[in-house]
Amino acid sequence: MAESAVRRSFEILRFILDHGDAVGIQQVSNAVGYNVSTVHRAMNAMVEERLLFYDSVSRRYQIGAEFLRLAAQALNDTSVAGRMRLLLRALAEELSETAAFNAYEAATKTMVISMVERGPSPLGYDLEIGRRDPIHAGASGKAILASLSAEEKDAYLKRTDLKTVTDATIIDRDKLRQDLARVEQDGYAISHGERIRGAIGVAAPVWSSARDVIGSVLITIPEFRNSGEAIERATKAVQQTARILSGASISGTDDLFPGK
Repeated sequence: MAESAVRRSFEILRFILDHGDAVGIQQVSNAVGYNVSTVHRAMNAMVEERLLFYDSVSRRYQIGAEFLRLAAQALNDTSVAGRMRLLLRALAEELSETAAFNAYEAATKTMVISMVERGPSPLGYDLEIGRRDPIHAGASGKAILASLSAEEKDAYLKRTDLKTVTDATIIDRDKLRQDLARVEQDGYAISHGERIRGAIGVAAPVWSSARDVIGSVLITIPEFRNSGEAIERATKAVQQTARILSGASISGTDDLFPGK
């Protein structure tokens, strides 16, 4: 019972966050698939904890002060997430390009853009935080897909509808298998316009302490800034950042910044 209540609350919060505006009870009920009385009880409980705010005039709900406080605390520079952001920021500034961390969701076999840092170059890419993408297209996805076990990889390639994202997306299963074998051997992935036309992606996998892939670090480079030197620098920097994220920042230890 407690687990289902937590799940309901999480689904409600996620809908409100994704919706981005104040919502009514019926609207939430329709979106999450629970009856109105169940949604009403769950949302009132979150109002009491200040996770949601209820406007009695409009009779609508929105994210509350306590939720925002907890989110800010989770993203400060001394938290695990904050330290991850510092690394991404350093990567973006070093290469003057957009850096991102993409979290792998094993249940859906997709990835979610979780953190983005823009470099100082005036022309770059704005990646949408929270966007869910397939893992067969682009460097960020293929760095994850290539890192799955042989059984998981085989099941994905057999059962997944490999849809094109751009005209450069590889959807031929044999070609994709060959590409993934190279990524697995090299430890990083490079793509040209497979997810964003005119963009080069360089990505490396991030691992948990149990050696399960949990995401990837990505740098996106506009094609017009392409050079062998730029790709080589990006490859080395992305791999180094991914190795650090696979260690101290994921486990939550202080080893990431031993001097602080």
